[in-house]
Amino acid sequence: MKKKICTICMRGNSQGIKNKNLIKINNKYLMEYTILDAIKSKLFNKIVLSSDSKKIINTAKKYKIDYFIKRPLKLANKSISKHKAIIHAVKQSEKKFNEKYDYVFDLDICSPLRAVSDIKNSFKKMIKKKSPNLITVCRSK
Repeated sequence: MKKKICTICMRGNSQGIKNKNLIKINNKYLMEYTILDAIKSKLFNKIVLSSDSKKIINTAKKYKIDYFIKRPLKLANKSISKHKAIIHAVKQSEKKFNEKYDYVFDLDICSPLRAVSDIKNSFKKMIKKKSPNLITVCRSK
């Protein structure tokens, strides 16, 4: 069976809105929408959260996340691509769990309107098309 990991990467000091991941929208933290969607999808062998913020990590500990990664500050500034943070999270997870992953999913925190069905259908489409990667977007209204 193919192994799937979900990374959820959050910086503590967001550039646009400070601490946006800990802002509540409809009585839920912004990050909670993504975390719960990842869990509800039941698609992933592991769900890992990567952040440079102790406050984010401590707040997220009430959720069923497999691994919390304290990201080094050198991977947590605005000039570093998210891609590097994802690679770091996957490598740390491979070491911790002593396993390799066939699929890496990164769910962005700033998509609270994403549905669990979007995650599942995107993966099905990627498999059906035999695509090596998939990036989702939506039409602007």
